[in-house]
Amino acid sequence: MKKGFSKALVLVIIGVFLISGLNLSIINADPQYGGRLTVALPADIKTLDARMITDVYSELVSTQIGDTLVELNERLEPTPALAESWETPDPLTYIFHLRQGVMFHDGTEFTAEDVKYTFETILDEDFASPNRTYFLPVTDIEIIDDYTIQLFLSEPMAPFITQVIPMMQIVPKHLAEEMGEDFAFDPVGTGPFEFVRWIPGDRVELRAFEDHWRGRPYIDELTIRVIEEASVQMMELETGGIDFAYTVPPDDVEWIREAPNLILGEYMALAYGFIIPNLDHEILSNKLVRQAMAYAIDREEINETIYAGLAVPASGPIPQSLAWAYNADVAPYPYDPDRARELLAEAGYPDGFNIKLHRAPGEVGVLAMTAVQEQFADVGINMELEIIEFGMLLDRLFSFEYELINIGWTGIVDPDYGTYSLFTTGAGYNFNNYSNPEIDFLLDYGRFTVDMDTRKEIYDRVQRILADELPHIFINTEITTFAYNADLEGFIHAPRRYGGPLNDLWRVYWK
Repeated sequence: MKKGFSKALVLVIIGVFLISGLNLSIINADPQYGGRLTVALPADIKTLDARMITDVYSELVSTQIGDTLVELNERLEPTPALAESWETPDPLTYIFHLRQGVMFHDGTEFTAEDVKYTFETILDEDFASPNRTYFLPVTDIEIIDDYTIQLFLSEPMAPFITQVIPMMQIVPKHLAEEMGEDFAFDPVGTGPFEFVRWIPGDRVELRAFEDHWRGRPYIDELTIRVIEEASVQMMELETGGIDFAYTVPPDDVEWIREAPNLILGEYMALAYGFIIPNLDHEILSNKLVRQAMAYAIDREEINETIYAGLAVPASGPIPQSLAWAYNADVAPYPYDPDRARELLAEAGYPDGFNIKLHRAPGEVGVLAMTAVQEQFADVGINMELEIIEFGMLLDRLFSFEYELINIGWTGIVDPDYGTYSLFTTGAGYNFNNYSNPEIDFLLDYGRFTVDMDTRKEIYDRVQRILADELPHIFINTEITTFAYNADLEGFIHAPRRYGGPLNDLWRVYWK
């Protein structure tokens, strides 16, 4: 009698849920293990050796394979990762207490030797890591024991824990040393996913690492596909060919908001888009020309018509999303074609000139540069626009084989990251040989002083100088949009150093 009543009650409850249209799967709130997650990126990766990475797409994949000593949470605060804790007995000394029992994907235990090797190779000039600039303040690395390591700096470095340490995944000494350059194509790390294969131009395949120190990720298999065309990404997202799109074109934002099977994520990026002029070029070396180009660009029009309002004009290399360091008194260049023509005439080019700009594929970015091309033409600047593969673009950038290049810079969790390596004389990402002794002094000072009021004054001054000299022609900061299958749970909708929600795929599961 009692058993029959219970059965009937269950049937009534199920009927209520079905009639009301509720999904019974939400009753089970526990994360589920299993399944494949397919992510789409708009460009191929360049390398999977964390020490050699120069682009965000390689970083997005590498961060699944490796771990850093310290990582940043969604509030951009440093939190423990491979280092359980750290201490600074003085401003020049950092002691990291490492997590014990952490395993690399090949079953070897992670120790202080791997940390020392990773940082020493980055600092080795012969190794030629493009990230060496960030680690130059490190003068000595001392192993105290297998799980304790001490780093000594030449001078205090304010962003050391928030910027430098969280940027570098630790590589296994025994394998990286043995494999040399081949390590970039068959990487091993301590991260939540282990490498399976990389098909250049097509995909990277990873699988869950059962012995990750956090516990294995929920997803069994992670596939990262290269889909350059945004329209193809959106079609595959709608039909289930992919589960996550790293970027959403502005024209697709509204239908994704309304789609019952998709979720749209939005946040202000820690980034900015810009045009790099080659300062060794006879015409572009003239500051008046660069200022004329800045006045010729209608940023508001581009942001409204091409980015559907999901962007704001940029005035410099520190985005509004990094509020404490952003100088609101430095306004973006207004659209003023008459002033642009005056400056061109003053510079000796009353009839304008011919120039070429390179950028990578990407529908929205290409449309934006096409608009710039038309706006430049209105003041006499005839700009040829050439679209080249992202890897080729980086090759041109690092070899100075260009006139103008359009790219973006992301992961600006400290103003030092958006400025020091880009504008200091001879720095690793100073793509156009810009040099200004005052900027060199200010950026050194801003890096080494730990007083926040002083740092604010320094970066306010830096932004004023760069807005005048324009070593970069600043365009905008986008409101990042991404989209994913509504049956997925665990994504964080917040800016991160790189890649937003893709920084935490170990959290993600199918409901």
